Amino acid sequence: MSDHPSVSESEESPYESTSHRPRKRQRQSQQSIVGPTSLQCQVCSRTYERADHLNRHLDSHRNERPFRCEECPAAFNRRDLLLRH
Repeated sequence: MSDHPSVSESEESPYESTSHRPRKRQRQSQQSIVGPTSLQCQVCSRTYERADHLNRHLDSHRNERPFRCEECPAAFNRRDLLLRH
């Protein structure tokens, strides 16, 4: 702050964060504090806050693997997993 004489050290800049964690991580930790998850998988009892995450998880219990690698025998139940492969 000594390089910027117009800003006193007691003033808090709107660009400074009180936490050094990325905003996404801040939101995730705040959500876990707010309350318990409400959607539960009936197969393994894992819980989710969002229905789309539960539905994506439920696909993992099915033996369907429609996304196949063209270069090896690997197959996946989600396109994003194939692309990451």
